[in-house]
Amino acid sequence: MIAHHQTRCEAILKAVEAGQATALGLVPAVFGRSIDDPHQMSFAFGEALAHVNYLVRRKELAIRSDANGAWTIVRASGSA
Repeated sequence: MIAHHQTRCEAILKAVEAGQATALGLVPAVFGRSIDDPHQMSFAFGEALAHVNYLVRRKELAIRSDANGAWTIVRASGSA
């Protein structure tokens, strides 16, 4: 389970390093595919967001609000 969690976190960090992202936009990076079923997407989104929150608390990611009020996920200042 720990290795699974670490793999998901690494996938998120790699996707975010390509630029700013949204939690919804990270779902394919976390799961390796798009998810079209709304029921499954709700679970997938929740898991992706939980991993993002974990990485924010570890100060590896930060959440920013753009000019339109949309939240984007970025690498935290000072993180490698």
